[in-house]
Amino acid sequence: MINLNQNTDNIVIFTLYEKSIGDNPYMLELYSNQNKTSTFIKLTGDTSGNVLRYNQYIINPTPLNLISGGYDYRCHQYTGGTATLSASTNIVESGKCEVIGTGTTTTTFENNNGEYTFI
Repeated sequence: MINLNQNTDNIVIFTLYEKSIGDNPYMLELYSNQNKTSTFIKLTGDTSGNVLRYNQYIINPTPLNLISGGYDYRCHQYTGGTATLSASTNIVESGKCEVIGTGTTTTTFENNNGEYTFI
């Protein structure tokens, strides 16, 4: 599980190299179960001391305007210059992510009278 704190740089460690195919770059996909959307982040500037064992990136989620809460994440290799799902060639890691901080938090529930969202 990775944690991303809003309004700060987060050091995040992955193990991407071991399942990589070729030298294609990586992107992080954050999928929100709350609003059923994906956000893509290009992973650049690996600061790892040993890229054959682990990969280390600095990620600041603030400009992405993410909702605080739980996400599923997948790290993809991709081709071309744009980090999109259609450019994905290989999923090299997946797991859970928690976005923590001052972003908007929503709660949605549904009953017989309709769907309600609290912000």
